[in-house]
This record gives sequence, C-alpha cells and structure tokens, in this order.
Amino acid sequence: MGMNAIEKILSQHSEGQTVRPGDVVMVEVDLTVHFDSMPRDVLRINDPDKVVLMHDHVVPAPTVLAIGGVLAGLLLAGLARIGVEVGARRRAAKARQSLRAAIARVTGELVIDPVKAEQERYERARLALERAR
Repeated sequence: MGMNAIEKILSQHSEGQTVRPGDVVMVEVDLTVHFDSMPRDVLRINDPDKVVLMHDHVVPAPTVLAIGGVLAGLLLAGLARIGVEVGARRRAAKARQSLRAAIARVTGELVIDPVKAEQERYERARLALERAR
C-alpha cells in the first residue's frame, strides 16, 4: 500500500525516506505556526523567518485599550448629554420666570398704570359733571 498525503510530505522533508505510521521522523520545517504565544520550552529559534505567531484566543493589549477607550468615551458622552439637558432645563425655567417678571413689570408700567390713571381721571370728571348738574 502506498503512502497517504501526510506521509508523502513527511517523506519529502526527511531526506526521502519511506514513512509509515508510528515512525519517528526528523524533518526540515518550512514554516511553524504558533497560536497565542510561543511555548516556554523553546530556548532558541534557528531561523526566525520560519516562525509565524498568530493571535487566536488572546486579544492584544492595544486592541483592548482602544475598545475600552471607545466605551469610556461613549459613556462620558452619554453622561455629558444628560448633564447638559438637565442644565438647559434649569436655565430655561429661570429664563421663563425672569421673562414673565419683566413682562409683568413693563405691562404694569406702560399699560395697566396708565389705564388706571385714565379711569381715575374719567371717574373724577364724571363726578364733577354730576355735581355740576
């Protein structure tokens, strides 16, 4: 029976020897991929160009910091918006109160007081006419 695909690859990288299940084979590695971090037992790397490090489960710290910064910014923006709305409502209430007081004062000075004075003059004139009859 011939070799399967894996056995053929191992055979090609072990100086052409025949490879069978259970054999211990020394091979020339084209590329090694390590996920998340390098194993602690690796003391030296013969050819660093043949090593690829992949992040699979561990998220790099800058990504976590960036996401944290975005979330903190969104939270701060939401809180600031609430604060601005509360402050704006308070100022609007004060402005309405101040405006109503100013309108009442001006209306009293320019409308109500002159009308009352005119009514009093009319009443005095009416009484004077009644006495003169």
